[in-house]
Amino acid sequence: SNIDKPILYRDANCVCAASQMVWLGLECKNIDYLTVLVEKPFNLRSDESANRRIENANDEKNSMIPRIVWPETESNGDEMKNNDKNNQPTSDPIKLLEQIHSHYPAATPNFYPKLSAAVDASRCN
Repeated sequence: SNIDKPILYRDANCVCAASQMVWLGLECKNIDYLTVLVEKPFNLRSDESANRRIENANDEKNSMIPRIVWPETESNGDEMKNNDKNNQPTSDPIKLLEQIHSHYPAATPNFYPKLSAAVDASRCN
């Protein structure tokens, strides 16, 4: 599978705030991406959720949303795979926004504008 665009996995029902945040991040930066809508039960009462399971529940990756799968680049593929912590699978919307910004730093708007040395230092920690 040689796809040259990021793939966003998000909830099909559009009720997940984290998915919406990541989707808007991609849209704000005008990034060309693919979307995969994932059916996932939301707002289940605890007694209902015990009886109801997501299809392929054994496959944790399928139920992890939001999620972005980044294309591998030929020029620095090994470097990206091994050294770029920003390619680690996550469903944390803040980390995903950081990944979006690290892959597209020149695309506006800048998610992390330079404010001051103190703010920049705290972002690194």
